Amino acid sequence: MIKFTDKLPFTCVRFIVKYIEENIENFNTRLISRGYPEQMVEKTLRKVKYKDRKEALKQKSRIA
Repeated sequence: MIKFTDKLPFTCVRFIVKYIEENIENFNTRLISRGYPEQMVEKTLRKVKYKDRKEALKQKSRIA
């Protein structure tokens, strides 16, 4: 389960965690429906350390 340390209301955090977990599950389903082997999808996604991916979630400034 993904854990947040921010000071958000508990219900808000639960909603965000549920939303992220549903998106991950939908992503798995789409990969499998495209013909990727189920074992490969599960094995590969288990290797991803979501808690270490905070940099990917940060807003990046765009220079025009």
